Amino acid sequence: MANTAVNPTDSDYKTITEVTSVIDQLVDVNNTYIANLNALQTINGGDINSYVPNFTFANNLSILFNFVLSHLFVIAIDAQQKRVVTLTEDSNVILLAHRYYGLTVDDSTIERFMNQNNIGINEIMNIEKGREIIYYV
Repeated sequence: MANTAVNPTDSDYKTITEVTSVIDQLVDVNNTYIANLNALQTINGGDINSYVPNFTFANNLSILFNFVLSHLFVIAIDAQQKRVVTLTEDSNVILLAHRYYGLTVDDSTIERFMNQNNIGINEIMNIEKGREIIYYV
């Protein structure tokens, strides 16, 4: 999990929300692991069925966990931030994609804009005043 989290592919972490989602998942897994360790171990380890976790392993895992979280926070700093605006006048997909992302020859910014805002065929030519638009910077 640690290796996958800190070595993303180009399409993995595009926004801060995606990074914080992975951070939340890792924290949950770590908390579950610690709770399970606490449930397994006994007070003094003197019983026949006692379990005492290996300190070196537990310490190294804690160091790894903290390293992964710090690296993910660095990734989050570089990730795109979500912005929401409410349209003050009617518009269309092409104008809005140009305003927030610029236009490209392959129309990838138009497609990106449409996907982020769940724009279907009915709104391509006319996005009404008052609609909230999402874009990332």
